[in-house]
Amino acid sequence: MDAKYNLTGLKNIYNEYLKRKIQTLVFEIKNGKGLFNFLMFFSDEDTESKDKLYLFLRRINTLIDFKLYGSHKNGDFWIFIKDWHKKLMIEELDLTKNDGSFDFDNFFTELNNTIPNEISKINLIKKEVWTQINKKIPNLLDEPDKTILIGIMELPSNKRPQEKTLRKLYGFVNGEAETKNNLICTLYSKNTTLLWTNDENKKMKSIIDIFSQLNKNTG
Repeated sequence: MDAKYNLTGLKNIYNEYLKRKIQTLVFEIKNGKGLFNFLMFFSDEDTESKDKLYLFLRRINTLIDFKLYGSHKNGDFWIFIKDWHKKLMIEELDLTKNDGSFDFDNFFTELNNTIPNEISKINLIKKEVWTQINKKIPNLLDEPDKTILIGIMELPSNKRPQEKTLRKLYGFVNGEAETKNNLICTLYSKNTTLLWTNDENKKMKSIIDIFSQLNKNTG
């Protein structure tokens, strides 16, 4: 029989992201030897991944996805854990040589309590991990081979920035979660998108460069 767990620790950060209309929530939690990468996508573009929690087990390079149940705004994020999920998590924790006993109730309590409740406390997923994750989640990014940021482009009034283009910031540009979220909010407010290339001869722009370009355009 599947085990059922409620990741109530997601409530604060989830509601904060909804309030600010930020549509990509990603972070990493370390538990023992395990590195657990959480990914949630809220955009209307995310037809295949909406209302799912992706859990990337970084050490063993394995992705699990869970359908989320309950009222998320009220703090319910129920997931169902199968036996094969448990085996993978134990492997990620490097506990396979133990006697096989493992208290999953305690594990999920610890994991739940470690979920960041403020944007400033988020540990973003490492750059080198994003390429692996992108191969495992269909349609996660627009033009996923283009990961060198080269500038911005203001869009006509009949178009809006694609979340799948902007969320590349989380994986391929240096910076804190709060700074990246602020930039994405600014891009949406100015109806401006990011330009990316796969030309390695091009210089990667920084978040400061992009904010500077936005300010010049405003001026």
